[in-house]
Amino acid sequence: MRSNDCFVCKMVRMYLLVAAPLLLILGSLSISGGSSSIGKVAHVGLIDFLAYGAGGSLILIVLYRVYEEYWLVRKRNTKLEELISNQFDQES
Repeated sequence: MRSNDCFVCKMVRMYLLVAAPLLLILGSLSISGGSSSIGKVAHVGLIDFLAYGAGGSLILIVLYRVYEEYWLVRKRNTKLEELISNQFDQES
């Protein structure tokens, strides 16, 4: 990871590298209905709650980053261009 990345970016990357594959493995074991002990543990309601919470938080974090890095920047740039054009219009 680059040292100049923000905390949220680092957190999203770590989630995608660690938590998402782990949740996929647990989910596939619970769906297959195998006789392994991990598959039986995956049927516990707590695991489902954590999986939905982690998935929901990933969606919220990604949506917030999209808002902050794309939509908000475009809005600020439009406002800045408007202010600059108004300033040049007043000077001429």
